[in-house]
Amino acid sequence: MSAIVQTNLQYTFKIFDEEFSHLVLLFLVPMMLRGSEDNKLLSLSLLTGLVVACIYVFVMSFLLKITFNKIAFLELLKLHHTYLSIYTLFFVNILLSSISSNKKLRFTTQNIIFSATIIVAFLLLFVLGSKVAMVVYFIFIAFYAFKLFSGKKQCYFLVLFIPILVSCFFIFNQKIDTTYTSALNFRAEIWEQSLNSIKDNPFFGNLKMNEKDILNFYHYKNGKYYLMDSDLNSHNQFLSFLIKYGFVGFIILLFFVFNLFRMKNVRVSKVKINQVIGFFIIMFFTFYIENVFDRHHGIVFFTIFFNYYLVKISDEKA
Repeated sequence: MSAIVQTNLQYTFKIFDEEFSHLVLLFLVPMMLRGSEDNKLLSLSLLTGLVVACIYVFVMSFLLKITFNKIAFLELLKLHHTYLSIYTLFFVNILLSSISSNKKLRFTTQNIIFSATIIVAFLLLFVLGSKVAMVVYFIFIAFYAFKLFSGKKQCYFLVLFIPILVSCFFIFNQKIDTTYTSALNFRAEIWEQSLNSIKDNPFFGNLKMNEKDILNFYHYKNGKYYLMDSDLNSHNQFLSFLIKYGFVGFIILLFFVFNLFRMKNVRVSKVKINQVIGFFIIMFFTFYIENVFDRHHGIVFFTIFFNYYLVKISDEKA
């Protein structure tokens, strides 16, 4: 409706595929996947796809004699490392919450397998070099470690664990090709022009041009021609929504978050609550540095797993 008012019906249909079609999943998925078994099966299928993709790229990297890294995934599967990382983090979050579901850490076969998988996930994220994913990974590890080793008899584990965690993070920072500071400084320049464009149309956004054209116009006005050459989007999902749909569209997006948390009650287990919080931590940090909804992998991740927890909480509430 906003696009029609700002432009016309013909133009709105013309840009529908580029601007709106991918968002249709936000409304279709909850209608299509209402059963817990369907959601569980789909999640397991996505996990299987993740494992197969990693094995395929690893084997092809060996056969083609190329380095097994994020470039290999991009060239062989056209898959950006950020999206591969958030799928990995989703399952890491589930595994960690499952291990910590017991009050005491028990060395069962299941927990050992889960722990080994979490370590393999760390190695994958290390190879991919996704800075935001590694931050979220360490947040998860730190949270569940304090939860598991909070007792007096187990606190010595923390004394050993914290230096290992810090060392791993330091080694990762030495390995990445772009520092956190330089990555944020680059984005900060784009965010500055994003905020300027939002000020011009704060309530309903600007759908007369696509996001890149809007930002390039503001780069030109402010003499930052080198940013025009990059032809980038805002690299921030929050700002992207505000640019396109204004505060009205942004509030509609927040209703999805509100809809999930309003269903919380005493019957919903702490494990599920921790998983939901972990899911939104993944989304928040990824939204902060990427236009997640501009790529198919991002919109599928959000809609599928948002609905996964929506159904899970609904079932436990009932």
